[in-house]
Amino acid sequence: NLQLRSTGIRLSEFMEVFGEDLLLNNEVRTFIEEGWMVASEGVLKLTPEGYRFCDGIVTRLMDTKAYASLPILSIA
Repeated sequence: NLQLRSTGIRLSEFMEVFGEDLLLNNEVRTFIEEGWMVASEGVLKLTPEGYRFCDGIVTRLMDTKAYASLPILSIA
């Protein structure tokens, strides 16, 4: 979750690894609607509010898919 906390997740890289548009993920859409994440210039980032919930966000994402193998989402 270090990359999510700092630079954000490059949506194109995520698509290459998982073959999924992360912006279509129901959890991500909820986080965006709640104001916890924002997509800008091809990068999904935490908002200042979302930063407070980063560990919970990552946990929910990993629960919905097998994203745990992706270093940008792994919990260190």
